[in-house]
Amino acid sequence: MSLGVWLIIATGVVAGALLLMSTTTIEDDRERMELWVFADMHVRLYEPVIERWNEEQGGAGAPAVEQTMLGVPALQRRMLAGF
Repeated sequence: MSLGVWLIIATGVVAGALLLMSTTTIEDDRERMELWVFADMHVRLYEPVIERWNEEQGGAGAPAVEQTMLGVPALQRRMLAGF
């Protein structure tokens, strides 16, 4: 086999080992939700709704919602990383 094939196999083995050693579980991700907004108007619009949700659902074991405003540069970086 060529060097490229061995490199792909090694990468897969290392990635699999790291995944198995990871301590993050699906349940950890459910402890909070994150809402990304892209305009100041959306922050003001969703803020009372999120506060009300967190107050009503907080004691029931439901995930807390956090709002994050992303500027254009941050949004561009995330979109480019997705491609």
